[in-house]
Amino acid sequence: LCKKAAYLNLPGMKPDASKLSVEQRQMVAYEAMMAGFGGIAALGAVTGESVEVADDGTETRRPGESKWAYGVERYEVATQRMPDGALRVRVRKQATVNNAKPSSPDDTFSTDEDQAARLAELAPTGSWTEVLIHGGPRKQGNDPAMSLKGWVSTVEQHAATVGDARRLHDCK
Repeated sequence: LCKKAAYLNLPGMKPDASKLSVEQRQMVAYEAMMAGFGGIAALGAVTGESVEVADDGTETRRPGESKWAYGVERYEVATQRMPDGALRVRVRKQATVNNAKPSSPDDTFSTDEDQAARLAELAPTGSWTEVLIHGGPRKQGNDPAMSLKGWVSTVEQHAATVGDARRLHDCK
């Protein structure tokens, strides 16, 4: 909502966000924000500094790679310009390539255990990350009359509408 307050709407969250303490609600909001940043960083690691987009709005696909400690992860990168102008970028993991040789008894760094531990940290084949990027001028935000029923505040005070929340939390 603003720098001083966030409101969560997480249908199906267990336990229900309204039953969490203020500190726990703040952590949920922080984790959601960090997950968004993590998704964008993951896409950037595979796509690089630019992506190709078809002028006619069709989906464009190309291979992509990301290095890991003992090899590469291979991806399919799909991009599409949506009818509303947004850019959709999705990377789907196709394979994990391990180029390391089996360790010998004298190895202290690249042991089989280290390789297995690093491999376990990687996303599974078939998993994907997708981001929608909306460009242009930022919209003014939600209608002040919009109800916050079902939304949970990350601070003690809770407002009934967006306008009430902006006043309550001194949002400019």
